[in-house]
Amino acid sequence: MSGLTGRTIALAAERRSEEINTILHKKGATTVHYPLQGKLSTHEDALIKDVETLIFERFDLAVFTTGIGGRTLTKAAKDCGYEETFIQALAKTPIASRGYKTRHWLTEIGIEPLLTDEDGTMEDLIDKTCTTRPGRTFLQLYNQDDTTITQQLEKTSTEVYTSQPYTYEPPEEAVVTALADVLRKRQVDAVMFTSKKQVENLLAEDESAVVSACNDNVTAAAVGTVTAQALFDAGIQTVIQPPSQKMGAMVVALDQYFQANPKT
Repeated sequence: MSGLTGRTIALAAERRSEEINTILHKKGATTVHYPLQGKLSTHEDALIKDVETLIFERFDLAVFTTGIGGRTLTKAAKDCGYEETFIQALAKTPIASRGYKTRHWLTEIGIEPLLTDEDGTMEDLIDKTCTTRPGRTFLQLYNQDDTTITQQLEKTSTEVYTSQPYTYEPPEEAVVTALADVLRKRQVDAVMFTSKKQVENLLAEDESAVVSACNDNVTAAAVGTVTAQALFDAGIQTVIQPPSQKMGAMVVALDQYFQANPKT
């Protein structure tokens, strides 16, 4: 019997939620959905500027931190008739890539990165990047302006051009409050996160209650090292994290955890 049979799982993810719902239901679990990522927002003028800059200016290294960022820039290039030229420019530029989703995007457009992370974190990738001491660096930022990453690259690069292809609008306040309340009342057996942003949005609502619940009898599960680390940093002691950064693998890991800990 599956360890998830009869369990209630809260999902904080919005993208591909139907896929993970199906997997969990086949395992006998009930799911409740609280999308915490927020709505993706892009700015066309800034995207076109970033695309043209990468095409028409020379960079010694281009650092891509998320698959969404890479895909958003590629779509912007396509929309303004630059897709082929954009991909050609990328092919001529040494690439540093963080995360399997970013590498998957690069594979789709036929590009092999020069540098990749070992553990899904920017820290590992930046360490490798700084050893190359690039001249001009194109840096695709996360959702938020990460000044720490920019400053680290500026120490070894002659210039760092920052691109922020997208931002996330805050999730609906009622949704965040509802999930925090469910956790406070211990009405779910586990809560699944697929991004650091989801963790941050929930902790901003009531960090102490969330941490208390996840250290009591609500199990936290995360896809990716960065997501898991955000939970650990908040003080959550146990986080179920699969070796593969995929949602299907997270379900398997959670199933195995509950089989080994049936009274949890």
